[in-house]
Amino acid sequence: MKSLIYSLILVLLPVFVSREPIDKDSCSCKGIPLHGRVKIVTEYPDFRIKVTDEYPDIVVKTVSETSHTCCEWQIVDEYPDFTVQFVEDYPDFTVAFSYDSHGIR
Repeated sequence: MKSLIYSLILVLLPVFVSREPIDKDSCSCKGIPLHGRVKIVTEYPDFRIKVTDEYPDIVVKTVSETSHTCCEWQIVDEYPDFTVQFVEDYPDFTVAFSYDSHGIR
């Protein structure tokens, strides 16, 4: 009986283990490019993000003009390319903000 349970766990484990949230080749998550105009919201975001300095999924550089460079975000109030909500639990991915460098880790 124990071997049957262990076999089921091994078979089902990949279903429950999350994959990398960010597609590093296209610099996107859920098909949305991670650059450009970003609006910070409190509900119904495109992405739930957690800010951390320890092993973030991406390092974001904030910029003053719209950028098409990976992980460069212009914070806006209108006409965003995508929206984010800051959370502590169950983020889609983690972020560190930087003034010097940017990119996917």
